[in-house]
Amino acid sequence: MQLQAKAYGPNSTQSEIDLLSNRISAIGDDIILYREVPVVSDFQIEVFSQRIESILRAGNGFYIIVDLSEIRKIPGSKLRSKIHDMFRAHRPKIIHGAFVYGQNIFLRIPAKVIAAKVFQSVTVHATIRKAEEEIQKRQASSGR
Repeated sequence: MQLQAKAYGPNSTQSEIDLLSNRISAIGDDIILYREVPVVSDFQIEVFSQRIESILRAGNGFYIIVDLSEIRKIPGSKLRSKIHDMFRAHRPKIIHGAFVYGQNIFLRIPAKVIAAKVFQSVTVHATIRKAEEEIQKRQASSGR
């Protein structure tokens, strides 16, 4: 089963909730991959927040890759505010945020502007691989 390009809500099936949750994953001891859905919803943000919490329980500081490449519609101000709040709750632990805009170069500048409001350290990349390389450089220079 694949996620559809729709806003998911509280009536989502367990399979859909699992698919949403699995878009947040640990890809290293201190790196989280956050893959945004095509259509952002209040419910999805809550599922993502819970998943981040479950990954971070044992961890200290972490790097996060935020993949925006599948997003179809930029969330409105209410949803952006909820996303900011979710990330702000973890801000003391976030070492660096690497944002991925994929093929949509029009996301590059908004991603950097929005991310700068939430993260202390931010870079923007065309691919997840480039984001990973940036994080690896930062890890090496910090001795992590």
